[in-house]
Amino acid sequence: IGSRRNAQRLPNEYANSMSKLFISCQKFGGIRNPSTLVPVQVVQRCFSSQPVDLDYIRKYYKVHRRGDSGYGSREYLLLPPNTTPEDAKLDVSLPAAALLAHRNMIFGARSLQGFTMKDVCPPLVDKAIQDAGENGEQPQAIAS
Repeated sequence: IGSRRNAQRLPNEYANSMSKLFISCQKFGGIRNPSTLVPVQVVQRCFSSQPVDLDYIRKYYKVHRRGDSGYGSREYLLLPPNTTPEDAKLDVSLPAAALLAHRNMIFGARSLQGFTMKDVCPPLVDKAIQDAGENGEQPQAIAS
């Protein structure tokens, strides 16, 4: 979008995408009154792929949990500030570390940005142990 040629081409691409959207919605019977269509701008979230310092990860990254909202299968992710597990689905390079758990079994620890597991996984292990303890079970770890 930075070049003049791309900036001039953008409105045509936008018009083409809107007409394709309109036609596809008509095929499925989703539009009853075409005059009620409102243009929508699609925004793509961008994340930096710059290397991150280990001290920054330890200070600012947060543990997030996704999966079973109860006590079943779940995954713990160490993510940058202002990101969610849904963001990690879109950009798999976001997490610094990940850990799997099922009930009281903790397994599958991995470092995802080149750091040692000893450096980035402890907050994930602590959270998984805490979750297992809250349900009255003794955590069990599996290593391979």
